[in-house]
Order: sequence, then C-alpha cells, then structure tokens
Amino acid sequence: MTAWADGRLRRHEINQLTRRNLGTHTRSFVEHIGRDISVDDVTTLDVEDWLEHGLSHLRASSRKVYLSTIRCFYCWATAPGRALAAANPVDGVAQPKVPRPLPRRVPTAVAGAVVSTASERTATMILLALHLGLRVSEIHALRVEHWDRRECLLLVHGKGSKERALPVANDELVAALSAWVGDRQVGPLWPNPFGAPLSYSHIRHLMTTATHAAGLHVRPHDWRHTMASDAAAGGMPVHVLSEWLGHGSLAATTIYARANALELRQWAPARSYRPPPEAAAG
Repeated sequence: MTAWADGRLRRHEINQLTRRNLGTHTRSFVEHIGRDISVDDVTTLDVEDWLEHGLSHLRASSRKVYLSTIRCFYCWATAPGRALAAANPVDGVAQPKVPRPLPRRVPTAVAGAVVSTASERTATMILLALHLGLRVSEIHALRVEHWDRRECLLLVHGKGSKERALPVANDELVAALSAWVGDRQVGPLWPNPFGAPLSYSHIRHLMTTATHAAGLHVRPHDWRHTMASDAAAGGMPVHVLSEWLGHGSLAATTIYARANALELRQWAPARSYRPPPEAAAG
C-alpha cells in the first residue's frame, strides 16, 4: 500500500498532505487486519469488521474517507496487468451514512471583528477564504505568481491536483493581497524567515489563533462555508458555485442552497389559531 501511495505522489496525482492522509488510512487498515495477511486474502468481512470496530472512534464522515482510500487502493491492485488481488473486497461494503448538517456561517460582525484584530498576513489568509471560499490546503499552496494582477485572477490548486482560476474582484481582498505581496514577483505567498513556504499546520494555527485573540471560536473551514452560503443566498447558480468551490459533484454544493434560518423566518406564515382574548371573554 505504501508503494501505491508513493506512486500517486510521484505522478503528481496527490500532494504531500494527501499522501500523509493516505498513509494514516492504510496503516489503520493493515494494523487491524494483520500485517501477515496478503492483499489477495482480504475479504469483505475483514473490511466491514475494520469499519465497525477499528474505526468506531471516528465520525461517519471520517470512516467514509478511510473506506474510500482502501477502495481506491484495491481498484489499483485489481487493474489488468497488475492483478495483485482477484477482486475488490470493498465493493460489497455499504458506505457509512453521513448526516448533512447545515454549513456553519460566520456572522458578518464576527468576521469583521476577527479580520480587524488579526495580523496583516493572517487577515489576508482569512479574506481569501471569506471572499473566494478557499480551503486551508489551497491557501497553503498559493504562490505569488499564482495571482495575475493584470487579469485579476488567482490560480488555485485544489483537491486532486485540479486547478481553477477565480476572479479577484473584491476591493477589500485586492487591497489586502497588494499590501501583503508588495513588489514580490515569485515565491511562496506565505514564506517563513528562510524563504520556504509555511507549513499547512502553521497556517491553520494562525487562522485559529486569530479567532481566539478576538475572543471567538471559528474553525478555518467556516470561512469557506460563509462564502458559499452568502453566494448561494445572493443567487449564484448551484452549478457555478460548484465550479467556484472546486467540488467534484453538485451534490456537495447543494447543501449551501438550502434555506437558512433567516430566510425561513421571512417566509413563516403569520397564523394564529387561538381566538383573541376579547373574543374568548365574550
């Protein structure tokens, strides 16, 4: 399984972060079924037992991701010409059912409080998530040359090495990027003192700490939820929003099109079933 993940990294199908995640998933699987069992001897019952007992401490959404990794590995292992296994034991395993909660939207006043008190660097990171809906991993991967100032476009490297060009048309974001980038033309957007890019975990820590400093608790991914929720409420078509966010399917985007509490309140019927007090007294 290590060779499979390393091969995907060499072919640039995945990045280093995804490679580490695949390693975590496959180690969990191997440790549960036993290192002495060959790839071809694993059964559907083995996979189901791992899913039920080996991953019982994880949420359904995490178990689904772990299972997807093992499914992908066996698709690779059973491919013609490779045939490391006769069949994919994951094919007969039901996907964990994941509830679809409403996205967590950050109120405008809260967002303003965090951005106003954060450092220039961290505020720029948060504004990229708020205005463009970028994931933390996408913010981490940004380089100075990814921003085309003339065309006002930002090249974003998303999941699965997919690229998308997003318009940088918001004055607040343009001003923040301009101030942070300065006259730099190339290099990581978030360099450390030695010129190398900051790590993913460091960027996530900066974004989280900024909310705590403002006396709040906002997860880094909530900024992306906020952008998507506001765009959907503003009328952006679901298929456009899906492309903007870099989703692999429309199903992942439709959650943002669901009515929020404010919209529901606006449409709530003003009904009353009890008679007025005067009528009841009469």
